[in-house]
Order: sequence, then structure tokens, then C-alpha cells
Amino acid sequence: MVFWQSDAACVRFLMTFRIMPRWYKLLDLSIILSPILTTFIAYTSVRDGILGYFWVVLAGLYWLIYSMYALAFARGYSARRKGIAPSLPGKEPNLSQQRGFLIVLIVIIVVFGAAFTGLYISYPRPLKGHDWSPELVLPILFFQQVSAFARNRFWNVVLE
Repeated sequence: MVFWQSDAACVRFLMTFRIMPRWYKLLDLSIILSPILTTFIAYTSVRDGILGYFWVVLAGLYWLIYSMYALAFARGYSARRKGIAPSLPGKEPNLSQQRGFLIVLIVIIVVFGAAFTGLYISYPRPLKGHDWSPELVLPILFFQQVSAFARNRFWNVVLE
């Protein structure tokens, strides 16, 4: 997603979302889980050192990006009511590369999830005071990629 889009691009953003099937809409909206998980890491991480502040800043940036995402919907709605036509589709995304990256992420998450589950059964850790960033970085990347993949599947949909 571009940092600041034109009104016509926002109309296309909104209308593409409206055309998507229900499951793709849920996958597209899964981007909300990235700032939530980053905020969880920032809240539960130990504040000793620069890494604790890094997660706080990163959580703020994720919420800023999510607000830009939500603002694109609002701007698209208001521009559509003004009669602005949607923009033409942009450059074709490389869906096979995105699919391959998602498969690799799923495999890594399953392998690390199984390893961490066995480790946590043997050595339980408290929720507060433990640095959860190694366990949650991969799901954050996964939710970003799933949202981008769902949106890019409809990059050239015909609008009206």
C-alpha cells in the first residue's frame, strides 16, 4: 500500500474490498492482528535496554500504518459519494512469489511452534516479564503477508 493515495486509488481500494468474497475480506482485514501482536510484545517485554523501546516505537508505527489503511477506506467512501471514478489497476503483483513466501512462513511457524510448545511444557514461562518477541515476530509477518496476498489476488478486478 502506498503511503498516500489519490482519491481515485482509494475508491479502487474500497470497491475492490467490496467485491472480494467473505473469506478474502477476513484475510485482508487480518492486518489488524499485526499492530495488536506488536502492542502485546511492547506491553509484555522487559524495558531493560533498547529492544524494549524498539517494540514500543514499532507498535506506534504499526498503528499509524493501520490508521492509514482505515483512512483509505474512509477516503474511498467519501470520494465515491462525490462521484470520483476508481483508478486503473497498477502493476501486476508476483503472486507466485508471495504464495511461496507464505508457504515458507507457515512451515517455519509450525516447526517453531512445535519446538516452543515442547519447551513450554517442560519449562513453563510467565506471561508478564517474558520476552515474547521471538515467538510472535513470525505471526506478525504472516498476517502482513496474508493481508497483502488477499488484496493482490484482486489487483485487476473490473470495477463497473
